Amino acid sequence: MRVVFLGVGEAFDKREASTSILVESDFKILLDCGYSTPQSLWNYKEDPDFIDAIYISHFHADHWFGIPPLLVRMWEDGRRRKLRIIGQRNIEEKVRSLMEMGYGNIGINYELEFIEVDEGVELDGISIRAARTEHSLYNLAVRIDFDGKSVCYSGDGKLTDDVKKLFKRSNLAICECYSIKPFVRTHSCFDDIMSLADEEDGPELIALVHINRRERDMLKKIAEEKGFIVPKQFDAIDL
Repeated sequence: MRVVFLGVGEAFDKREASTSILVESDFKILLDCGYSTPQSLWNYKEDPDFIDAIYISHFHADHWFGIPPLLVRMWEDGRRRKLRIIGQRNIEEKVRSLMEMGYGNIGINYELEFIEVDEGVELDGISIRAARTEHSLYNLAVRIDFDGKSVCYSGDGKLTDDVKKLFKRSNLAICECYSIKPFVRTHSCFDDIMSLADEEDGPELIALVHINRRERDMLKKIAEEKGFIVPKQFDAIDL
């Protein structure tokens, strides 16, 4: 399993692309698709059939406004395979509404399958489970298990006890870490990540993303001294 950081930035970062993670195995899934994600993905791989699924953690623009251009370019470039779009309740209604606003005059000709993940799903040997973080919008952190390996992704929000339980014994947890100290109640900070690392049977590796643009350099220094990973765009981890 390979994990590629297509973007690591927060919503309004001028240097870093929107946080989006590509998990590559026999089944390739894109975790979040913000407004800068399509360009990042196209620079990494242009094959319109490359990904099997997109997971959307929540409906803030930097996590899902990239869906219309990504889906339409797949159509332009000749995609023929079914694409699964996975998320919380009403994911189909939300995505179809966004597509209508963005490119309502275009009818893509490949199949879209919408899957609600609130209680977990099994897809092609992949286990996907979710738990809610504390965020200003309903956000579902996710755990992906395949072939004995596990990757977790928080999306946005303060880590809850349910999320920490979900992340136990994972190989890699990718966590939003918006600030060094508590700054916004509905975002995670470095103290929260430390508490996750201190959990019994916690994740083997923890990578920090979606860092406040004003604190990124300082937080990176602090985090790496504690053994956390602070990836750059297009960094990859093989599990």
